[in-house]
Amino acid sequence: MLGRTRSEVEVAVSWLLVAALVAVSVVGLRSGADATTTFAFLSALLAAAPALLTRERRATLPWSVVGLAVVAAVGQRFTPFGVVSTYLWVVAVTLILIVDLEAFTEVEMSPRFSAAFVATTTMAVGAVWTVLRWVSDAYFGTSYLGGVDPVMWELVGATAVGVVVGVVFEYGFHEAVDEGVERRLGGGERR
Repeated sequence: MLGRTRSEVEVAVSWLLVAALVAVSVVGLRSGADATTTFAFLSALLAAAPALLTRERRATLPWSVVGLAVVAAVGQRFTPFGVVSTYLWVVAVTLILIVDLEAFTEVEMSPRFSAAFVATTTMAVGAVWTVLRWVSDAYFGTSYLGGVDPVMWELVGATAVGVVVGVVFEYGFHEAVDEGVERRLGGGERR
């Protein structure tokens, strides 16, 4: 059933993007493990989980979902937009989890619930990440944020990104994800 209608090109692109995530994590390990290394490795593991668990190499996620994780990982590693990339990574991991759940379990989410789930998860993870860095600054002498004002702006940023992503997911990205999942399943019934 898997992949009868899904092109080999889509499968190959998905695996190349997973390999790119692994490469970003390896580069991170060579320069000292950090959050980006962990994010990239976790993203690669979650993206490859369906194929690893089903032992079916075509059981990959739509390339657009994995590609979003690659953009976030590369953005964190190689650009000065680390904060934005962190939120983008949260969005990518949330999307990966949603597609994994919809494609490989009995869970079915309506488009609006999926959008709300993406938005609230992005806000929640962004808030937890900000608080953890603030605690590190306050108790361990690090200088991730540098005060209370940046904490507030980080929380505002996490909320704004969550809302924007939820709206984008509801009105555009959800259909692309659904098409990718349907192609992967060959139009068959979801598990």
